[in-house]
Amino acid sequence: ELNSLSLEQFLAPGTIPANFFQHMQRLFLDGCEEPIYSLPVAFAQIAAACPSLRMLILVESHSVSVEDPESWEQPEHYAVFAHVPRTLKALVLAMDCIRASPPDTASSFAALVKTYLPADM
Repeated sequence: ELNSLSLEQFLAPGTIPANFFQHMQRLFLDGCEEPIYSLPVAFAQIAAACPSLRMLILVESHSVSVEDPESWEQPEHYAVFAHVPRTLKALVLAMDCIRASPPDTASSFAALVKTYLPADM
């Protein structure tokens, strides 16, 4: 298990070598102010660095992205979750101060994300 890494460290290819965390099964990442459309790159890097990963906890804690203030508010942007590492059995998203796309309920948000997740997750 590894806590307190930033998602930003997984956004540049090659920053963390493939299989660097070969046996890690749980990873906690702080997403800070990353726009939602940056996640496919991060998911690919996480999958390469952590080939045994079973649980990914991602914390997003900002009201708007500096680069794209509406990136988390657009339902079509949630297709990025189709790119989660295939080894995952659980994805935990902690959203603090993020305006989700309407309707703004926890169950509708979970349903929106689940729409794009692999079927076996």
